[in-house]
Amino acid sequence: MARLTLAVGTAAVLDVETTGFSPRSDEIIELAVTLFRYDRVAGHVLNIVREYSGLREPSCPILPCASTVHGITRRLVRGLRSDYRRIRGGCCGRPILSWHTARPLIAASWSG
Repeated sequence: MARLTLAVGTAAVLDVETTGFSPRSDEIIELAVTLFRYDRVAGHVLNIVREYSGLREPSCPILPCASTVHGITRRLVRGLRSDYRRIRGGCCGRPILSWHTARPLIAASWSG
């Protein structure tokens, strides 16, 4: 009897929150990374390998309209820094999906 082997891949999903809506002048204040393994044939998530979620204090103001969207305030991030060693260890060399791109894939995978 032949053994069935899964074609397994590893990828990372990123979710980012910023101080505003301009890529030129606003900064990242929250980064979440989920590293996961998936079946390349069926597209199903097999397991979560590692997760990171961190806040950081920006050098510019958090716009009220951005804070309304994500709920992050200056008070919440005061004095915080991202753990760049954990971030690099979690996703370097892996395919990366943004949360908005990956959401339908993950929802379909976890619903059945």
